[in-house]
Amino acid sequence: MFRFFGIPWNCLNMQDTAEWFRASYRGMQDAKSAIRYLINNAALYKIDPRNVFVVGESAGGFIAMATAFLDENSEKPAQCNALAAVMPPNALYENQCIQTPGFDTSIASMNLQRPDLGSISGNGNPSTVPYTIKGVGNFYGALMNDLFTNHSYNQAPVLYLFHQPNDLVVPYTYDRLLEGEAYCFTQFPANCAWLINRPKVYGSKGIQNMISTLNGAQIPLPNVFFDSTLNNADCVAQIGDPNVVGHSISNYWLRTTNMAKFFAPTIDTSNNCSPTDIVNSTMEIGLKVYPNPLHGNEINIESLTPVLSIELVDLQGKQLVRTPFYSKTITLPNLSSGVYFLIIQTSKQKSVTKIIK
Repeated sequence: MFRFFGIPWNCLNMQDTAEWFRASYRGMQDAKSAIRYLINNAALYKIDPRNVFVVGESAGGFIAMATAFLDENSEKPAQCNALAAVMPPNALYENQCIQTPGFDTSIASMNLQRPDLGSISGNGNPSTVPYTIKGVGNFYGALMNDLFTNHSYNQAPVLYLFHQPNDLVVPYTYDRLLEGEAYCFTQFPANCAWLINRPKVYGSKGIQNMISTLNGAQIPLPNVFFDSTLNNADCVAQIGDPNVVGHSISNYWLRTTNMAKFFAPTIDTSNNCSPTDIVNSTMEIGLKVYPNPLHGNEINIESLTPVLSIELVDLQGKQLVRTPFYSKTITLPNLSSGVYFLIIQTSKQKSVTKIIK
C-alpha cells in the first residue's frame, strides 16, 4: 500500500475540508500563546516587545502568516466555529489508521465533537503587555484566504516570501494542497488514489499577487520581498535528486541573509543599539571565530578580553557544547550540516555568532 509520511495514504483523508482550516487555526492560537509567554518573560529572555518577528516554513509558514495577519474577529474562518460532530472512521481503519499510529486506542474511544475553537488570540498565557510584529517570514507556506483587507494594525508588518515554482506540496500560486503530488501519482502506472477534501490555498506567489491586486484599496499593505528560484525539476527528477526538491529552501544561507537584511530597517532602535551594532558586536570586543563556514570539527576562537565560557547550541536551543574555560581551539562533536550559534561570554559582554556547517 502506498504510504505518505510513513502512514497509509487512506489514513490521511480528512472528514471534510473544515479540518484543514481548524488545524491551521489551532496552530496560530498556539503561536500567539507562545509569543505572549515570551513577552511576559521579556526581561528574562532579553526580548524587546517592540520588535517581534515571526518566521515559519511549510505548515509553519501558514502559522506565521496567520499569527501576524489574522488579527480581526471578522477574519475567523467559519469552519472554526462549532460544527456538527464528524462521522467515525470505517471499522476497517481501526488497526492501520487508529491503533498502529497511536492516534487513539480505538475508534469507539475517539472524541468526534467539533466545538467552537474560540478567540482568534487563543487563551494561553494571558498578557496585558503590548507587542508589535514587525516582520513575517514565510518559507513555502500559504494563506487559506485574504487576511489583508481587514486589519487592526496601522503599519503592516513587512513580509518575506520564499517559494519554488515546482513545489509539489504547497502550491506556488493558487491551487489545492498537495496538488503537485497528486499530479505526480497520476503519471505512474499504479495511478494511486489520492487524498480528498484538500482546500485551495494561496502559495507565496499567490499571496504576492493578492497584495498587488489590493494595492488600489486604501488599506495598509505589507512591503513584500518575494524570493524564488528557476527550479522546474519534475516529479521524477525530484525523486532522484534531493537537491532539486521544490518543497525546500534552495541556498539556506542566501535566503536567510536576504530575509535578515529586509527585516533590519524595520527594527525600532530607539533607546537601544542599532542593527549594525548587533551585527558587528563580535568585532568590537576583539573576537575572532574561524573557520566559518565550518568544514571539520575544530573551531578557533581568539579574544582580546578574558573568555569566561563558550557554548554551542542548535536552532532549537539545545546545548551541544559548554566549555567553562578558554581554549583557542575547540573540538566540536560531529555536527550535521546546518546552522548553529556559538555563545561566548567574556569579561566584557556576551557575544552570539552564527556558525554554518
